[in-house]
This record gives sequence, structure tokens and C-alpha cells, in this order.
Amino acid sequence: MIFALATSLLSITLTVPETAHVRGQELRVSSIVRIEGADASEKARIESITLGYTPSPGFGRVITRDEIAAKVRALFPRTTVSVIGAERCRVAVETEVIRGEALRASALKALREAIAGRDATVNDAGAIADVLVPRADSKLELRAVPDLRALRSGSIAVPVQVWIDGAPYQTVQTTLSLDLYETVPVLLQDVRRGEALSASSVDMQRKKVDATLQGEPLIYASISGAVATRDLRLGTVVTDRDVQRAHLVKRGDIVQIMVKKGPVIARSTALAAQDGFLGDKIRVTTAGMKRELTAVITGRGNVEVDLTEDR
Repeated sequence: MIFALATSLLSITLTVPETAHVRGQELRVSSIVRIEGADASEKARIESITLGYTPSPGFGRVITRDEIAAKVRALFPRTTVSVIGAERCRVAVETEVIRGEALRASALKALREAIAGRDATVNDAGAIADVLVPRADSKLELRAVPDLRALRSGSIAVPVQVWIDGAPYQTVQTTLSLDLYETVPVLLQDVRRGEALSASSVDMQRKKVDATLQGEPLIYASISGAVATRDLRLGTVVTDRDVQRAHLVKRGDIVQIMVKKGPVIARSTALAAQDGFLGDKIRVTTAGMKRELTAVITGRGNVEVDLTEDR
């Protein structure tokens, strides 16, 4: 009874200003009002009350005294809460500028890291405009996310995500220039539709891979036995769209597996978890160990695992 009476006599006063300048993306009661009469625990609870998103840069938002009072009183039903000051508070967000050079640097770094180890170079491709964003309350981050699917030479779009206080705010599109080279099979002779290729049909050459190349270039091990699906000219880069290859292993097949580790060679059987052509990498499960391995198809029903490469 005494506790209830004491609780009912507690009083918290919030003072609402006519204007407020805030930071970050989330608008909180504590970003606007002055809090008095609250202990540390109560103040923390008031500071956790949100009023939605902050306005976009260059715009304002009006928060009424009644809105604030309703939210705070709902949190403290047994406490006297006084909300005084302006009836309406006009809220604006503080801003900062992200320079185009910073956006470009983030995109360049991410793309260079993504293609590390490949025969490629990345360069600038024009100016990138500055971006105006809300000033972060604690931290602003740039996260570039290059799309490496069907990567080709030429202009490459690299989206850069702007994160404010641990949450995504905006994605800025940047454009970079990429020169990508690969060692690819180039025909040494004309090939007619329906004709099978052999290893001597091609020469592996370093070529710039751009948007004119349709499909994925075949690896050398996949050339022999591949059948042309159209007439191919001397000098053509052979891709998976130019030929048809026979499945040498199908999912569920029992395959003969050769496992190499340095000079040691062991042979066993395994269960194929994927379809594949000559030279493809597929997952297999060994019969005895029940261990899943990645194996290379070397022939019909035959795969190979080189554990030496895993060290």
C-alpha cells in the first residue's frame, strides 16, 4: 500500500522544444525532449522509446507534444508524467557528405579483393557524385558488394551500401572498368556441327574475356569428346554453349575413386552426389568412410581426388 502510494507520487517531467536537430536513422524521444525527475533506470526506458524514422536530409518532420506524452505514459502508467513546452516540435536531421572519392575507393577495394588471384586489372570509370546522408549517431560504414556472376571485361557496376549506426540506409551505384584475361581453348581449325573435338583441335591461349563471349570457356580436360552444336570457325573460343558433352557420371552412380596424397595412391568406390562431364568437379561420398569429398571426373564412372592439394 505504501509502495503503491509512493509510486503514484513519482513525477517525471519532459520538456518539448520548438525545434530539434537529430542524428542517425531512428528518432527517439530522448533525441528531442529534456528529461527531468527520472532515475537512471527510468531514463534508460524513456530513451528506448522510438518515434519512427528521422526525416530525410533537407526535409523536416513535426512531432506533437501529445504523441510524446502518450508513448511515455503508456510505459509508466503508475507514474505522473508531465509533458510541457512546445505543442509541436519541428525535427530536422543533421547531415554529412560522403565524397564520391570515398565511394569509388570502397568499390575499388572490394572488387580488387574479390578478383584477387585472377588475371585482371581494375580502373576508374568516371566521376562519382557526392551523397548527402544523415549524420551517424555512432558509426557510418561503406560496404561495397560486387556481383561476380558472369564476370566480363568492360564496365562493371559495383553497388556500395551506406550503413548508418549498424543499419542499411542507401545503396549507391558505382561503375568501374575491368580488364579480365583467362587461358581459354581457341580452335585451330574449322569444326562442323556434329563433329567431335579432340585435344589437338584447340590451343590454350590467354585472351581478354568480354561481353562478346557467350557462355563459359571450357577447361582443357573437357574438350576431348565434346560435340559441336553449331558450325565453329578457326579462332573461336570454345564455350559450354558451343558443344554438347556426354554425362560421364550421373547423380546416384557408383563410381571408382582414386585418392592421391603425394606418392600414396588408394582406390575405392564412392557414391556420386551430382551429374558431371569430363573435368568437372563433383561431390562424392566414399563407401567405407562415409566422407564427402570433391572429386574431378577423369572418365566414365571414374573420379580422382588429390589430397595433396588440400594441404
